[in-house]
Amino acid sequence: MRLNRTLYDMPVMMLTGRQSEKDVNLAAYAGADGYVKKPFDPDYLIYVADSLLKDGRSAGQMAH
Repeated sequence: MRLNRTLYDMPVMMLTGRQSEKDVNLAAYAGADGYVKKPFDPDYLIYVADSLLKDGRSAGQMAH
């Protein structure tokens, strides 16, 4: 996605069952802007999604 000019600045949120800090770090390294672990509170998911859409990509500051 980051190589596609149309999608370059679109925030990327990972929604996953992976729980370790290693997985969070790998997602950040891969370019994810948000990381939500399952099971998740639907209100928290909305909060993270809204934050990413409102603030855009926050370089180096992944919401989780």
